[in-house]
Amino acid sequence: MRWRLKLAEYQYEVIYKPGVTNTNADALSCMGRVMLNSTSTTYIQMSFDTYLKLVKDKTVVNNKVIEETGDLFDAPLEYSLAHCVSQDLKMNQGMALMFRRKFGNVEMLKCQHPQVHEVVYIRQEDRYILYMVTKTKYWQKTSLEDLFLTIQNLRAICIELNIKKLAIPRIGSGSDQLDWPTIRIMVRFIFKETGIEIRVYPQTELKDSEKQQVLAEHHSSPLGEFLSRVLAETCKLLKIKKCNTSPYHPQANGALERSHRTLGEYLRHFVNKDQMNWDTFIPYAMFVFNSSEHRSTGKQPYELMYGRTMNIPNSVMKPPESRYNYEDYHLELKQKLQVSHQIARDRLLEQKQKTKEHYDQKLNQITVHVGDRVLLKNNARKGKLSPKWLGPYEDGQFGNVNTIISLRKV
Repeated sequence: MRWRLKLAEYQYEVIYKPGVTNTNADALSCMGRVMLNSTSTTYIQMSFDTYLKLVKDKTVVNNKVIEETGDLFDAPLEYSLAHCVSQDLKMNQGMALMFRRKFGNVEMLKCQHPQVHEVVYIRQEDRYILYMVTKTKYWQKTSLEDLFLTIQNLRAICIELNIKKLAIPRIGSGSDQLDWPTIRIMVRFIFKETGIEIRVYPQTELKDSEKQQVLAEHHSSPLGEFLSRVLAETCKLLKIKKCNTSPYHPQANGALERSHRTLGEYLRHFVNKDQMNWDTFIPYAMFVFNSSEHRSTGKQPYELMYGRTMNIPNSVMKPPESRYNYEDYHLELKQKLQVSHQIARDRLLEQKQKTKEHYDQKLNQITVHVGDRVLLKNNARKGKLSPKWLGPYEDGQFGNVNTIISLRKV
């Protein structure tokens, strides 16, 4: 009863946590009041509504919160790093993706069973990497209240771990689209009089006008990067004959799509349950792809490029081969490349003919005449429930290559 009377003057909420997930030694003593240093200054965790009343029409000053320019990951090693994540720890975009690629240890973080508003961390070299859990799922948006409560716990963790220097991005202002000046006041208020130096590094995002300028400078058609001047000049420099396929029609580039399917089948057998580590297996999948004999060409892609089969570890079990001098090797390599490319071209033509015959068996020829009503496929659909077809339209003019349709809806 006396504790209830003692706490009556504060706004608080009692949250039950099972013993397995309760990582706080004593909720009342550790979370209610934190001693900063040898002085009598204390910080009482508060609700978001109380905070809004305290900072209303007031200026919060904290000279320890400094905004920097440059890359967050270039911060000195004496600075610990912190950023926001979701409870499911699916760090697959933005700053969270950069943290996952640089520091990893996602399974170690999951073993800490993070809850919303809590802060989990790992140790990297001589500093801590802190992850602020501000929401449940990665696709959700963080609210200012959730971020405020999480920053309070970040403060407690920094004091507990004796962290004196901290580097953070502009938390909440990325994919969560919160107002950074409002969050900056939060950080200044919560970390005021702690003695903790905080460096804030901006996330380098291009403005809409800058993005439009990049598109205007480098792209000359709706096909985007596939027809950019940069790629065109690169192909010209390397003497590559570039062929364009129809947009929104992957069937027109079947060979490449088939190779992507094979790559996906390789990766499917090795990725973990969360499918977050697929990129680490790409070099091994490409090694298998390039060293395997393809049915369409009868050759290894590696052999067609370099004129010899790839030496894999079991090749050392073969009998020793005769050695050649430089001239013999040069002539034999040239001959092998010519023969291999000729065989590959012949088999590709043969395979394309078989593919065409197989496709023609199921082809349903459609005949359209001038004046017929036609539907146009909607390639700019907004959402799954929008119509797939536009029209009907009529008054078409048909030629051997192009079809001109009058956009006069019936």
